[in-house]
Amino acid sequence: MSTPYLQDRLGYALDLAEDHPALDPERRHDFVFLFDATNCNPNGDPDNDNMPRQDFETRTGIVSGPCLKRKLRDFMASAFGTGHENTTETMNLYVKHRGLLKNEHRAVAERMGKGTTDENQRNMRRYFWDVRLFGAVLSVGKEDAAEGTDMEGLVDPGAPGETPPPKVDAKKGKVKKEDVLNGGQCVGPVTIGMAETVEPVAPGLMSIVRDARVDNPPGSEETSKAVSAMPGNLPWMPYGLYCGTGHYTPNLDPDRLVTREDLAILWNGLRRMFESDVSAARPAGSIRALAAWVFTHDHRLGNYPVHRLFDRVSVRRSAESLETGLPARTYRDYSVVLASPPLPPGVTLTELYNDWA
Repeated sequence: MSTPYLQDRLGYALDLAEDHPALDPERRHDFVFLFDATNCNPNGDPDNDNMPRQDFETRTGIVSGPCLKRKLRDFMASAFGTGHENTTETMNLYVKHRGLLKNEHRAVAERMGKGTTDENQRNMRRYFWDVRLFGAVLSVGKEDAAEGTDMEGLVDPGAPGETPPPKVDAKKGKVKKEDVLNGGQCVGPVTIGMAETVEPVAPGLMSIVRDARVDNPPGSEETSKAVSAMPGNLPWMPYGLYCGTGHYTPNLDPDRLVTREDLAILWNGLRRMFESDVSAARPAGSIRALAAWVFTHDHRLGNYPVHRLFDRVSVRRSAESLETGLPARTYRDYSVVLASPPLPPGVTLTELYNDWA
């Protein structure tokens, strides 16, 4: 049986029953996932000429946690059609592409009203999937005030309580700016760290040229066509196999707003998040989700140290690949080894997907 929540929204979904332990929001879940990148730039660093991110001491490649969460957000938004507009009751996106956060606060205020900081945060967590899971800083400043002084421009102030006068700052003599709906700092139950390559990588710059120019060089008398092509660089990486980890901690969801559907989207997102993330830097199929495992604890706070659980999943070069003496260029150059059972008491392991199997 496929995950029931997404059957009608996706072309394919993970094979998880509705009562599967990995979908239980009352339990702690720790997860490991593998993906690879071939002839692309999986996560460019704008402070380093947009080169693929890298640990400069070990030369291992890096994809940042915010980059991975962006892809999970995009997957959720593509499934529910909420990438640019809030069209659902609970599956909207707070951090949209080119979005204005103040507009999101205004939308919640219009829909649910303003309350205390805790009430506002609870409403925003209900309304936005990414706030519910990842958290956010839900304070974006104050609203601009149109009036300059108390009652300025008002011909008929109206009856008391019908048209209340603007509040005036006693020191400045100006109308006070009101806080946009303020939710304070919200900590989410899902955390995802940086993914790192299993082995060192060798990113580089590929020289390219563009036939068109923005403008000809200063001093050129030619105005109808470019005098030459425009040179440029294309950052890229031949190959890297990445390993990432994350956690779902239910005690960071005090109002118990996370649902089984939310977790189903998260697990399916690990499988599908690279499929629609296509650009010139990341052509279709250049980044592939390869495997993911979830360790589920019976206790909300966990039954076993997380790092010991992650040690049960190891990735190494295959014997056949080592014999060639060549750098790895496909995930088949590696083998994945899971530690033999039994698992620690109170912990179950779910293999979400595994392309090596």
